[in-house]
Amino acid sequence: MFRRLIYNICKIKSRFSPIFPCLMNFICVTIIPLILWTRIPYKEISAQTKVSSRAILHPLADRIWSAGRHLNYSALNDSFGASNDEFENEAVDFRVIILTYNRSASLARLLESLNDLELDGDTAIVEIFVDRSKTTNQVDEKTVETASGFHWSKGGRVKVHVHRTHVGIIGQWIDAWKAGERKGTGEDKEDEEVVLILEDDLSLSPFAYRWLKAAHRHYGARDDLAGITLQSEGLIVATTGRAFRPRADDGPAYLYALVGSWGFSPRAAQWAGFRRWFAGARSNATYRPYVKDLVMTRWYQRFESRGRQDSMWTMWFIDYCHRERLFTLYNNLNAIEKTSKNCLAVNRREPGLHFSRKPRDNTGSLLRSWKESYVDLNRADLCKYAFDGTREIAATRPPA
Repeated sequence: MFRRLIYNICKIKSRFSPIFPCLMNFICVTIIPLILWTRIPYKEISAQTKVSSRAILHPLADRIWSAGRHLNYSALNDSFGASNDEFENEAVDFRVIILTYNRSASLARLLESLNDLELDGDTAIVEIFVDRSKTTNQVDEKTVETASGFHWSKGGRVKVHVHRTHVGIIGQWIDAWKAGERKGTGEDKEDEEVVLILEDDLSLSPFAYRWLKAAHRHYGARDDLAGITLQSEGLIVATTGRAFRPRADDGPAYLYALVGSWGFSPRAAQWAGFRRWFAGARSNATYRPYVKDLVMTRWYQRFESRGRQDSMWTMWFIDYCHRERLFTLYNNLNAIEKTSKNCLAVNRREPGLHFSRKPRDNTGSLLRSWKESYVDLNRADLCKYAFDGTREIAATRPPA
């Protein structure tokens, strides 16, 4: 209501009516500088979502009270929950970052699975980033309401960020976690924090964090590790597109040259390096993140022909990992139990950028029963798979 009132007053200004000299003075001296300061154009004010009293007051009134220090994300408009400084600088064991746009029901299902997550006494927080429409710059009200209404029953705090403008899936992924930029810390320190980035069409096993934490503890110091994924379904051989099936005797985990983005937990140092490299590569208008002989390169080129290449952020990360000879660690819990129902995360294939059919109800494939053998990662060897599925034994490099 407050923002709608401001917008309507601004429309009156354009008439320059002599009947309202005091009102015009108030607008010119107070309202217009305030809007310019917060960098919100008139047309954007009308597109704001009515989410809560906190969101309505921020960023206009709240920025006055905070003397401009409340919001540190230049690309964000509304943030509510704890202050940004608290969330950016607070050291926790587990940080969950959720990327969403306009799928409120799908987001609700993901959040529901978080409420079943076993944290084993560790500290955790959730950050939810909501994008805006590319054509109208509006934010989906139901999605913001779902996000802001979420209470994590496990005790972790929740913060919701609404982007100022449309940033797309590539902007969401690149900037949601600014590894190495937390005050008073460095990339090595941030590697002690397990960060998990999720899109809203995923659901998690209750034991996803337990396995992820153990994997980071055992393999997080490897020089060739880009990150760890919860994905175990939908895997393909990168050079042929055929189904990729790791061997049961690989043990509970293995390395693969192809990133798995369905529940990705990057290593802080490598993610910071990727973001720096991406900024430089992206600034070169002639650069293309092609990796020879990969199916993903052909997918990306098809997206380019339709002007939709920014819907495939993974191509940039694949290119970076190929250049740096980095691998992603996968769980192998399905293969070792000869089942398809030991998934740590599943993608429900909700309609969106890459899926258009009816979503799957595949949450029955999530791991529901725990065995300590799933984190028996003290093996003398670790299997490593190249893009073409070639398998080799890699020397393990446990943390020092």
